[in-house]
Amino acid sequence: MRCNKGEGSTLGYASTSSARSGLVSSIPSAGGLEEHYRALRLAPTADLELVEKVYWHLAFRFHQEGRREELQRLNEAMSAVVLALGSPGARSVAPPPPAERPGILAALLTEVGWLVATASAVALGLGLAVGAVEPQGQLEALNEWQGPLVVGGAASLATVLAGVTAAVGASAMARLARSRTGPAQHDLYEVLHLDPSASPEVVGLAYAHLSKLCTLSGDGGRLLAVEEAYRVLSDPQLRASYDAQRTLKGAAPPRPATPPVAEEQPARAPAERRPSTIGPALATAARGTARALAVASLAVGRALWSGWRWSRPRLGRGVVLAARGTLVTARAAARGLAALVASRWQETAPLPPSPPAAGATLERLLRVRGENETVRRRPVEAPPPAASGPPTARLVVVEGPLAGRSFELRPDAAVTVGLDPDCDIVLEPAEGLAVPHLARIWPREDRFMLHLLAPEVPASVQGRPLVWVVLEDGDLLELGPYRLRFEVIRTDR
Repeated sequence: MRCNKGEGSTLGYASTSSARSGLVSSIPSAGGLEEHYRALRLAPTADLELVEKVYWHLAFRFHQEGRREELQRLNEAMSAVVLALGSPGARSVAPPPPAERPGILAALLTEVGWLVATASAVALGLGLAVGAVEPQGQLEALNEWQGPLVVGGAASLATVLAGVTAAVGASAMARLARSRTGPAQHDLYEVLHLDPSASPEVVGLAYAHLSKLCTLSGDGGRLLAVEEAYRVLSDPQLRASYDAQRTLKGAAPPRPATPPVAEEQPARAPAERRPSTIGPALATAARGTARALAVASLAVGRALWSGWRWSRPRLGRGVVLAARGTLVTARAAARGLAALVASRWQETAPLPPSPPAAGATLERLLRVRGENETVRRRPVEAPPPAASGPPTARLVVVEGPLAGRSFELRPDAAVTVGLDPDCDIVLEPAEGLAVPHLARIWPREDRFMLHLLAPEVPASVQGRPLVWVVLEDGDLLELGPYRLRFEVIRTDR
């Protein structure tokens, strides 16, 4: 709302002329001050903040409606009230200090309840997460605390919820008890610091101001009285009934202004029964209970979500580390088991049978033919057996430890090559190689056969991988870090 330049001196009570007249005027008497408060539609118990809010509301209203005389009286009343409230003898209407103590205690209990609920929810969430993931490794110790975490967290949350429910119920019952006796003992206009001539808009301003003050101070009883007074005075019918009862009881003289009700209201209003306050009190208690339960549920949900977010990455890393450790252990166990099985099989495997000598075979055939003949003949002497046994061979170390050394192969038995001292051919241990038996060589007719006993050791003949192989003269044999050459030694007789 904009005001013209000429109208500003009339609208603002803090104008130059008003301020000068306020400074030179003396403090009005008690009766005159009450008249000024009545012009502001307020009771003498109203504080300065409420006076200013009502003044500006009425000033803009009178200015819009062009009611200059009433606006001038309003400015004079405002100047007198401000001067009276600013004097050293002005009466303070601030609430007493003890009224703030319940609010402080309630705030402290609320903070403690939040902390307990958060810790309980974190413990419950961590216990449930441990039971669902089953951590291993370094986090395996959490399995022992799963039960206490779940039970303790659930019990603490149940205790907090029970305490909140009990507190809300007790507060609701106290409000209900006060609603039956409290508001009936006070003048509703005095509760809102209003004059009986106050309009509904002024009633709303007073209610908003006082409810805010009561909420900040934590005075629940006074807040309930303010709400009850506003409920009655904001409704035209209830206000008319209350004014009639108030007039009959002689609580106050009739209002000078016309009540904001229609003229055709029934005359039997004084006999009407005052509406009960139990319903609004129960509704207020139900709203408070629902609000408290919603806040508690929200706190539990936030705490559970925070606990899960905190524990999920740590449990995930623990599971990954445990899985890696299990995989490495399984691989090592598989290698050790394979080496053990190969060693046991090599120790228990039967040697291949040696071929019979040529001389023995010829003698057996001659004996069989001689037994089948029916004609006696002079026995023929068999020629001496030829020395046709397997040729002697040797292994020459070409590269690796013991390079240049040669090992003779036995022509009548198998030969074991390895690092164990019990082997027939003992090689010098090499770095990173810890296999006791590497290979075994058998003579087979006029050849030598090689069997690899350690599959985990890389082996090849002439660059080709091997497990079983028939050795030829000059073959280059590679067994891990060793390189050996197979040579056949033939003797001419």
